[in-house]
Amino acid sequence: MPDAVEDLTGQAHFGEMAFLSELQAHIPGFLARPGSPDVSATEGDPFYWVIQGSFGAPGGRIPAGLVHCARYGLAIRDQMAARRVSDPEVFPLLTATRAERDDMETWPEEAVALLRCSFAWDDARRLRPWTEDEAHALLALGFAETVRVDDTVIRAEEGEHIRAQYDAEGYRLVGRDGPRSSFHWVERVQVVRQISHQRVSFRVFLMGGGV
Repeated sequence: MPDAVEDLTGQAHFGEMAFLSELQAHIPGFLARPGSPDVSATEGDPFYWVIQGSFGAPGGRIPAGLVHCARYGLAIRDQMAARRVSDPEVFPLLTATRAERDDMETWPEEAVALLRCSFAWDDARRLRPWTEDEAHALLALGFAETVRVDDTVIRAEEGEHIRAQYDAEGYRLVGRDGPRSSFHWVERVQVVRQISHQRVSFRVFLMGGGV
C-alpha cells in the first residue's frame, strides 16, 4: 500500500471516474460507496468531486478500512474563505471536502484545486499496519522535511482532553513539501499509528492541470 499512496498523490489532475479506477486498481478490495454528498454550493466548482468507500474485506460484511478522497477548486475555496467556519452554509462544504483550517493559507498562488485523501483501518488481523520504517521509506521520497511528532506535541496541538494512545510501535510522522511538478505539488503526507489503528492521509495541490 505505500506504493499505492505514492502513485495516487500524483493524480490530482484526474477526474472522478478516472481517480475511482485508480483506487480500485491500487487498493485491494476497494468498494466505492454510491453517491457523493449533496452539496448545492459545489455546483459552480468544476474541480469538485468526492469518493468514499471501504477496502480490505473480500467476501466480508465489515470492512477493514475506510477511504475518503475529495477534490475542490477555487470556487469552493473562495466560498469558505468568505464565511466563518461556524456559519451553517460552510458546514456541508467542510463535511464533504474535509477541508482543514490551514488549506487556504497554504494554497499556492498558481494552484487551481486541492486533493485530499485519507485511508484508515483498525483490524490488524486482516490488514497489517505499517511499521515506522515503512512509513519513513514512503516519506523519504522527496519530502523536504519529515517530522516525528511525539505524544506531548499532539496534546499541545489538539487539547489536553485528547491523548494519543500509542503502544511500543506507535508513531506519528509528517512529511512536508514533497514532490512538485508543473501539474501538482504533494504538500503533505501524514502517517499515524495508534495501537491497531492506522491512518494515512495526503494533501496535494493541482497546479493548473485538467479537470
